[in-house]
Amino acid sequence: MERNIIIVVVVIVAIAFGALIWWKHSDSTEPATTPLPAQQSTPGAQEQPPVPEPAPEVEASQAPETPLPELDDADATVRSEVLAASGTSGSDTTSTLATWLGQDDLLHRFAALANNAAKGEYPWRQLGFLAPAERLPVIVDDDGRIELDPKGYARFDRFVDTVTSVPPPAAAALAKRYSPLIAQALGELGEGETDAIATMRAGIDEALATPVLEGPVELVQPKVFYQYADPEVEGLPPLQKQLLRMGPENVKRLQAYLTEVKAAL
Repeated sequence: MERNIIIVVVVIVAIAFGALIWWKHSDSTEPATTPLPAQQSTPGAQEQPPVPEPAPEVEASQAPETPLPELDDADATVRSEVLAASGTSGSDTTSTLATWLGQDDLLHRFAALANNAAKGEYPWRQLGFLAPAERLPVIVDDDGRIELDPKGYARFDRFVDTVTSVPPPAAAALAKRYSPLIAQALGELGEGETDAIATMRAGIDEALATPVLEGPVELVQPKVFYQYADPEVEGLPPLQKQLLRMGPENVKRLQAYLTEVKAAL
């Protein structure tokens, strides 16, 4: 159950995409000029040249947008736009983000993530590269009671740092920009004609519904894998149960970020 906890947001992340950097705005509009009053022509006098009309102002919303690449050829463009949008050049976060983006078929992976998250499920196959190497840390007392070890929560600090390094407005803008390609990828998953933005919002809602568990979290181990001792917690969707492994502070940080992304969508 420990595998792939950190895949949830590549939601977005994650998804993490800033199309705003590709908008081209024109600020070359000439200032309006007051026309000169008409003058009586006199013999031998040179006529005044006509006053040029000011250039029409270009609205930002009308600025040309860089065309989308083909779905199967989008990786290089996606990598550059996400890294540019993160605004963390030269940091450890940038290095982690670059590693995530080193995979192939990025939009296919993101579509699988969004599709599974919207159903409360987990895209194990597409995002297996994010599986943590460490075993789930637990505390076992003398009576055999098993609890999540709070020291293990820090393993996900950098993950949340990386996800939230892309500002929410930029992440939402890139999600909108690439939504036609994400919808195409969802169609290839057998989802038919799907609203990509609606799918992403549904996935975010599933993450936002994850309860924040403060204090000790008891586990049981009926067989090989650990389970939550509380039946209500164990009955949560797989996505939410995996998010709980990050600890309450990381869950709250991630939920605060996703709330802003959803609002910007």
